Formats: sequence, structure tokens, C-alpha cells
Amino acid sequence: MCAGAAMSEIGDVLRNSDVGAIFMNRQSTEAGDYNRVVGADANFRFLRYLSWNSFFVKSQTPGAEAGQLAWKTSLGWEDNFHHYQYAVLNVDEDFQADLGFVRRTGVRKHFVDAGIRPRPLWLRKFGFLEFHPHNRLNRYTDLDNDEMTRNDHWAASLFFERGGFIEYAVEPRMDTLIAPFDIRPDVSIPVGGYAWNEYQLTVETDRSRMLSGSLTLTNGGFWDGTQNAQRLAVVVRPSYRLLIDVGVQRNDIALRTPTASFTTNLLTARTAYSFSTSMFLDALLQYNTDVKQFNANVRFNLIHRPLSDVFVVYNEQQFTDRPDVVAGRAVIVKYTHMLSF
Repeated sequence: MCAGAAMSEIGDVLRNSDVGAIFMNRQSTEAGDYNRVVGADANFRFLRYLSWNSFFVKSQTPGAEAGQLAWKTSLGWEDNFHHYQYAVLNVDEDFQADLGFVRRTGVRKHFVDAGIRPRPLWLRKFGFLEFHPHNRLNRYTDLDNDEMTRNDHWAASLFFERGGFIEYAVEPRMDTLIAPFDIRPDVSIPVGGYAWNEYQLTVETDRSRMLSGSLTLTNGGFWDGTQNAQRLAVVVRPSYRLLIDVGVQRNDIALRTPTASFTTNLLTARTAYSFSTSMFLDALLQYNTDVKQFNANVRFNLIHRPLSDVFVVYNEQQFTDRPDVVAGRAVIVKYTHMLSF
């Protein structure tokens, strides 16, 4: 048996800045089984457009030896024409947060975001309001700065005067597998280094209208093979309280190592309903026709006071062609309470 507790505190400083602290503790009735996390963060804004955000967290877990620190610092500038940001995140090998979620340890991430938003008058002759060339770079290294993963996004967007946009993007990718990666039950990508480029065209209409839609076309590489994907989504807003989003995505994949070709279809339906400005219900349903897998996520959210919530979440996973596999089901309740001093 174990128990957990979390506490956070935040306070305003200067005119548009704040600092905060957090403490989390998971304690088992079994001697020597615990996990504690303590940290602080700061968000400062200067000169109206300049921001600096950082956090520093340390965990304490019996038996951990390879460092238990995690930290991030970010510097950004954003005005009506420019946006620039650089951030670096560092997570030690043995950092652990049992009451939270850590996607990857023993990693250092560099993030760059840059772009401009010119609005020349001649664009309006063609029905456009803004041109937005931009890029986002995500580089992951180990703690010795050897590159392990790269996900980049180089794109140019045109925003319509009446809402919506069209975007063309080139996305170079690289990944290093230190263990085989199963992308489906009968296909595994071998250990090694891989690099490929993806090309993507996206068109989206004005999402503020009662009926809107989007279309995304993707082709290019996929690990050591190729891919051709299409995604179509339709959004309906019958009222200001209700939103219904239905989408279908098809992926045609061909791999060289191992030699394999397959097609997957993913059907998605999302519904959101607002009972009031403080009570919401969201439901997400997905079905993968390739592996015959159904997933459901239903979340109820009540804001019982500013920055304080109650969440009740129901998750279910089933394989429709395998009645022998027990469905995965879970009910999760989360309570947060903001303390002001």
C-alpha cells in the first residue's frame, strides 16, 4: 500500500512575472520505498515582448545513482510580426516522478522556434491576410550531446481573410533505435540509425463557423521505407455548447527492412459539451481497422474555484477480433486546489 501527496505554490512578482514551488511525495508502507520531488519555477516577462521561463526539479528515490535532476530554461520574444524562442531541457538518467509523468530520461532536448508574420496589402487581392514562414527544430541528444532524435518542421502558411489557412511543410526526421521498435504486432524496425523527410500539405477552413473541415496530405520517407497518408476531418458546432469532430486517416506504408507493406485506417470521433463556464464533458473514440483496436476516453472536468479542478476520467481499450483478451478499463479521479498567499 502506498500514499501520495502533492503541493504547489505560486506567487506574483514584479508586474507580469511569477515564481512557484512544488513538492510531491509517494510513500509506501514498505520500508525504504518512496519517491520525493521538490522544485521551483519562474516566469519573467520584460519589455512587453521578452520572456524567460525556467524550472529546476530534484527527485529522491532509494537506489538511484545516475543523477536525479531535471531542469529547463527558455528565452523568447513575440510581437505582432516576429516570434523567436530557444529552450533547452535536461533530464538526468535516474530522475523519477512517480506522481507525474516523465516521457524520457537521460536526455537533453534543444528547441528552436522562429518565424515572421508579414501582412502586405497585395495579399488581400488573393483573399489572404497573412503570410507566415516559420520553423520549429527539436533535437534530442544524450547527456554527452550525441544526437539521438531530430524532428524538424520547415513551413510556409497563408491565412485567409475569412479564417482558415493553407500550409506546406517539409519535416526532416532522424531517430536512433537502441532496441527493436514494434510498429505493429508482426512488424519490427531493427536497431540502428534512420533518417528521412516527410512532405505535408494542409488546408483548413474557418473553425469558428458552424461547419468546418481540414485535409492533410503526407508523403515521403518512413524509417527506411515510404509512406502516403491522407487525413480528412469535419467539425460541426450545432450550438456554442456542443462540438462534434469526426475524422478518418489512411496510411499506406512500405518498408524495406523488414520487407513489409500494410495499410492502416484510423477512425476518430470527438465530442465536447460545455454545461457552463466551469463544467465540461469531453469524449474521444478511436478505432484502428488494421489491428482491430477500439479506444475510448471520457473526461468530466469541474472547475470548483479559479485554477482548481476536479477531473473524472474513464478509459477503455478493446480488440474487437480477440474476445480472449480482457478489455483494459480504468477510472481516474484527480483533484487540484490552488492555494493563494
